[in-house]
Amino acid sequence: MSVTARLLVLVLLSLTACSSSAGSSSPEPGSADVTIELADRPFSLHVPSGYDPATKAPLVVVLHGYTSSGAEQEEYFQLKGESDRRGFLYAMPDGTVNHEKHHFWNATPACCDFFDSGVDDSGYLIKLADAVAAKYAVDPARVYFVGHSNGGFMALRMACEHADRVAAVASWPARPPPTRPSARRRGRSACFRSTARPTARSSTRAARPPARTRPRRARSSCGAAWTAAPTRRTPPRSPSTSTRGSRTRRPR
Repeated sequence: MSVTARLLVLVLLSLTACSSSAGSSSPEPGSADVTIELADRPFSLHVPSGYDPATKAPLVVVLHGYTSSGAEQEEYFQLKGESDRRGFLYAMPDGTVNHEKHHFWNATPACCDFFDSGVDDSGYLIKLADAVAAKYAVDPARVYFVGHSNGGFMALRMACEHADRVAAVASWPARPPPTRPSARRRGRSACFRSTARPTARSSTRAARPPARTRPRRARSSCGAAWTAAPTRRTPPRSPSTSTRGSRTRRPR
């Protein structure tokens, strides 16, 4: 699965001037993992072996899935080797721990702040980018977010709410249905919105009550409320046969 993750990063960095040489997924000698303090939520940063303070480097932030962590997501994606070869700074933050001792990102009301903590992860991640830029030479035009599952939704939210700061995002496998992109505000990133169509099931028997449609939810990767549409009744279809007692006659 690390191959898929590396392909996502290659797509993100395709517009950059980073090297494209091939190699293993292991970090190279001379690289370093450092911990950066940020309020009560420190995070790990991988500094590539070829980092030059005189040259601005891209920043890639990986966002783990629900119940996972930054370190565990790195074991899954294995992006440190790509960081060394392509010269980007690589941050691996952790989400907040909920009452069940699970890490999560407050991406949308649907996922995954299940205990309504209201934590501002969007603001935290922007402060994370600022904290890295305060210590290292970061190219502000090349800040990327790569997310998995719950982290994928969080990456999409970052594109929506910080289009002026985020160059691009990659979300796997969490993604909104294909639809027309529309940026929430002017910037390089786009926000995808869609509305799922209801699925109606109609009865073919007159004796059965009318079927109801499934609740329609307005899905938004920008963190807008997921609201159910009013339930609509579907009238029954006209029966093809008429019944009288135990005998059935076809209508003339």
